[in-house]
Amino acid sequence: MNREFDTFEGLRAYLTGYGRKNRDALTLIADYKHWPEAAEWEIERRVTAILASLPDIEVAAIASGDVNLRKLALQVRAELDKEQPHGQA
Repeated sequence: MNREFDTFEGLRAYLTGYGRKNRDALTLIADYKHWPEAAEWEIERRVTAILASLPDIEVAAIASGDVNLRKLALQVRAELDKEQPHGQA
């Protein structure tokens, strides 16, 4: 089997179960040619979903550039890394 598919055995198992229940939908998935773009949109949606949980004033501060969310997240990540190195639980 192709190494690419070995790495994502969970995805293969999901599609197998999905296809057993709905073969037509699996055909649509197989025929769809824009999965990379759709995945990029999904990443964007997931990343920006945090905005929905923030108060309006904080979203406005991010929108105006008063708060740089990327920079703040990097600072917080660095602080957390000092507390507990990445990969250790």
